[in-house]
Amino acid sequence: SWISSQFRSLFPQPIVLRTGRLLLREFQTPDCEAAYAYRSDPEVLRYLVRPEPYTWEEVALLVQEYRLQSLQNPRSSFDFCILRLGERRPIGEAGVWLDAERPGEVWLGYMLAREAWGSG
Repeated sequence: SWISSQFRSLFPQPIVLRTGRLLLREFQTPDCEAAYAYRSDPEVLRYLVRPEPYTWEEVALLVQEYRLQSLQNPRSSFDFCILRLGERRPIGEAGVWLDAERPGEVWLGYMLAREAWGSG
C-alpha cells in the first residue's frame, strides 16, 4: 500500500543511528554473546521488568525476534544494540515500541552492560 511504502522510505533497512560516541544499529546474530553477558547479569536486570537472568537460548530467541520484527512493514517496535564508536562488541540495547492499546503513545527503554555504567 502507499502508506507502507511511505513508511519504508522513512525507515530504510537497516536503521543506524550515530552520536558523537555511540552507534545504535539493528541486532545481528553475532550480538547474542554480548547480549547474553548483560542479560544474565543480575545487577543489570535488578530494576527491569524481568529481574531473572536470561538463558543463552532465551537470548538467542530474543535476538531472532528482534531481527524478524525489523522486517515487518509497518513496524511497531524498533530494537537496537548499542556500541561505542569504533568497537564491535555491543554494550547494551535500546528500543522504542508503539503501544497497541494506546495509539499515539510509545515506550522507550534501554539496558546497559555493567562495564558501560557511569560513562555519561
